[in-house]
Amino acid sequence: MKLVLRIFVAAFALALTGCAGTTSVANRELRSESITQMTRAIVVTNLNRYMDADLFSAFSSKLQNALQQNGVLVNVILLPPLESIDQPNIESEVLKFKAKHVITLYKGNGLVRENGSYIQMDIIANAIDVVSSKKVWGARFTNSMGGTLRPADDRAAVIANAILAELRAAGLLVGPVG
Repeated sequence: MKLVLRIFVAAFALALTGCAGTTSVANRELRSESITQMTRAIVVTNLNRYMDADLFSAFSSKLQNALQQNGVLVNVILLPPLESIDQPNIESEVLKFKAKHVITLYKGNGLVRENGSYIQMDIIANAIDVVSSKKVWGARFTNSMGGTLRPADDRAAVIANAILAELRAAGLLVGPVG
């Protein structure tokens, strides 16, 4: 019994203080016949509802800064819950911003703690070419959130860098690594 308790305590401590998390690509889809480098993009996401506020803020900032360093003008649209009557008009936002691409980032499946925070979640990502109205890239990432005592910036970098690496591999980004 003591050994089981020690293992549990050690695992719990590791979960709180451990690594900054991991993000891996579970699958990807590329439609290379219509890939054009991003220059103006709208990022549409609901991840703000599933990450803690500090983590989402750091993630959003890192993603936007890296895209801007790659020469992409970026506008972010946060999606409210589906039951909300205040849903954004994405098509209107695309026209106003003169976006060439729409990047969508949604929560897929996940594992939840008793307090409602996520231990692990899938992130479904897509890039849509506005001119052709076609999806040109998609990927599903599996993210383990890492230790909650790790700085949000460290945990956010793991997620953002994985997404950026895949966008770069697809030919949508060609600038410096974020």
